Amino acid sequence: MKGQPELTPQVATTIREYLAVQKRERKLKWEKKRLQQQLAEHLDGHGSFVSWHTAVDDEDVVVRMEHREKGVWNEQLLKERLGNRYKAVLMPDTRKLRLHAEVVRTMLEPIIEDVGSPNRQAVRQAVQQGLVSRDEIEGTLESKILVVTWVARDRSNWGKRDSDEPKWAGAAST
Repeated sequence: MKGQPELTPQVATTIREYLAVQKRERKLKWEKKRLQQQLAEHLDGHGSFVSWHTAVDDEDVVVRMEHREKGVWNEQLLKERLGNRYKAVLMPDTRKLRLHAEVVRTMLEPIIEDVGSPNRQAVRQAVQQGLVSRDEIEGTLESKILVVTWVARDRSNWGKRDSDEPKWAGAAST
């Protein structure tokens, strides 16, 4: 490891600009939600789907608003009502699969070659357990360099400064 990179004046300026853009971006997202809320309030009462074509400052615009219904299941109640038939209405849920990955992996054993990918931890365990040798693994993992760059605020001072976030960031839909 070469140690910490040097903070040159040019890099400091770049980081400052980056942080300023992040701050403007947060404010713009909040402002956009606020404006969407205002437009939704204006269009309220014109139906569950509105496609309003108008002109503002000689520019043709279309403002659309749609009320979308999102169903949220009361899974416990449905399970109680359906009993053994509950399984008939279920489909895999990726969020739940991730939560129970080890159990799911065991259950998927008969088709794991079709739905699985190699995993570093699983390979390491297989070598440690003697199921596979290091020689068999050697050369099968290709390293690729992916360059990811980001700047974030140092959270070690969190709470010691005023937040850049607006106090209200409500959603544009109800």
